[in-house]
Amino acid sequence: MVGGARESFKCKPGIYEIILKSRKGFVRIALKTGTPIVPVFTFGETDLYDQVPNPPGSWLLWLQERIRRVIGVAPCIPIGRGFFQYSFGLIPRRHVLTTVVGAPIEVPKVEQPSNDLIAEYHKKYVDSLTQLFEDHKEKYVDDPKTAKLVIE
Repeated sequence: MVGGARESFKCKPGIYEIILKSRKGFVRIALKTGTPIVPVFTFGETDLYDQVPNPPGSWLLWLQERIRRVIGVAPCIPIGRGFFQYSFGLIPRRHVLTTVVGAPIEVPKVEQPSNDLIAEYHKKYVDSLTQLFEDHKEKYVDDPKTAKLVIE
């Protein structure tokens, strides 16, 4: 998962917010190996769980961030469903997941890619991912008129 542990704090039903702007290592590796980058997006993932509210500035988010920095794992408090009831528990809610796969972005093989080259292909990936989301949200999002992909 490109967004890493920080991205899990943003995972809430109906919200499509990913951390990608500062994550460029996967592009560097693709350029070093000459491996195409494939944009992939899964609709419905954020609807499997909710979280205990942790708005910006809250003591809970502050604590979660501190723990994440120390151990590298995001200590989220998920709210799903139970074994015999559907109002609360740790089991994911029942929701359809649909993964859409975009066209591969061909990259050249470059031993030492420059920051400009990395930025160029990263932008192509972000644009492709955004277009993939926009092309398919009508089919797979509960409220496509308000759904938007936020890339942080």
